[in-house]
Amino acid sequence: MSTLMLKDTLPGFFTELQKIASKDYGDRVGTSATAGTAGLVGAGVATGFGNSLLAKNLQNDITNSSMTTSRATGEELRKILSPKTQLDLVPNRDLGSLMYIPKDLPHTTPGHSLGGTARSSSVMGPQFAAHELGHGRLWNKSDRLRKVLMGSRALAPLATLGTTIGAGVADTDSKFSKAMPLAGLAATAPVLADEAYASLKGYGALKRIGSKPAVLRTARRQLGKAFGTYGLGIAAPAMLAPYLTRKIKERLQKKS
Repeated sequence: MSTLMLKDTLPGFFTELQKIASKDYGDRVGTSATAGTAGLVGAGVATGFGNSLLAKNLQNDITNSSMTTSRATGEELRKILSPKTQLDLVPNRDLGSLMYIPKDLPHTTPGHSLGGTARSSSVMGPQFAAHELGHGRLWNKSDRLRKVLMGSRALAPLATLGTTIGAGVADTDSKFSKAMPLAGLAATAPVLADEAYASLKGYGALKRIGSKPAVLRTARRQLGKAFGTYGLGIAAPAMLAPYLTRKIKERLQKKS
């Protein structure tokens, strides 16, 4: 083949090759994006619906139990669990008003101690005050641990997006894609461990102050449901979304 023929042929060959590569790349991106979007939506709907039912059941359980927390009981729990933490009892039945506010974050409680603030409810059971103080017990063990826990709280919501992208980009039969649900569990594990620790330590403190058997039964039931909302709200989407993404991507590839 002459040099002139090569000059005429090669540009056309590379142009066609580029078109084929672009089309293949576009198809793969489209498949991954479609599967990822469907996986996110499917996981969001499923876990969101389940979480809303559990949260509503817990809220009704709290209302029907008609338990309250006195300042004296709260102080007993605080001394056992986290003396450095201030306990702020608010007159709300809203679960969203209950939280532990570490000393590094902005807060609205005046005169807070160096260990942060446990905000609970005076018109809900003492198990919730004990739970929030349980957070203070763990978060105040060291500055390094507190920063790690704060970081895990901030990154946990991104776990679902990250694992879904990973499952969408990787080959469906690869170990990487199949490992994404476990990666989602690992990414959210620090938050789940933090919640479990707070509940277990809080329940132990309730026993130490001599709570009645009926109070302890209610505490076990309601703290268990509360932990379930974290499982459904944080861990489940991070595991289910990449799983659905991989399965949907397999279906789309078989049809193409």
